[in-house]
Amino acid sequence: MKEIRTSSLHSLFVFGLPIIITAIYTKVENSIGPVVFVYSIVGGILFGLTWIKTLIKKLNRVAGLIIGVPIMIVGIVLLFNFFIWVSWIMGEMDYSLL
Repeated sequence: MKEIRTSSLHSLFVFGLPIIITAIYTKVENSIGPVVFVYSIVGGILFGLTWIKTLIKKLNRVAGLIIGVPIMIVGIVLLFNFFIWVSWIMGEMDYSLL
């Protein structure tokens, strides 16, 4: 149960950090496009690896990988869309370098 709690807290952190990053970038007046792209890829991979590790401990190696890899791919897409949505809500719409 501890692994699931840790993975859930990590997921909340990964999806909460875009709010802070966007708030900072609205003050800096730079293009947020590269930050959105790189953070979505790296954060999604870390999100997926955390859940793969948890599922391997809870289930077994094969089931953990079969379930975890799609979680990683979906996590990257969801994180990318969530980051763009948060930045759009906060008024940061400069994705020229994306």
